[in-house]
Amino acid sequence: SRERMQSGAEMAQAEIRIWVRGQSGREITAASRLHVLSGPWRDRILNVVGLPVPDATGGRLEILCRLGGEK
Repeated sequence: SRERMQSGAEMAQAEIRIWVRGQSGREITAASRLHVLSGPWRDRILNVVGLPVPDATGGRLEILCRLGGEK
């Protein structure tokens, strides 16, 4: 509830790792929110936690996100 949030109670949040093709994730920042189009999190909104991290080949970016709570 709003009262619990204002009192400093922490809301539960799930951490989720997603991967996107390298070039498609270039404009994603920690302030971004992502709408999931497929998979187990379909039709959910994810809050990006940090900057995308490229894999060893540079072919895709790993992005840490959170489900739940608001920015």
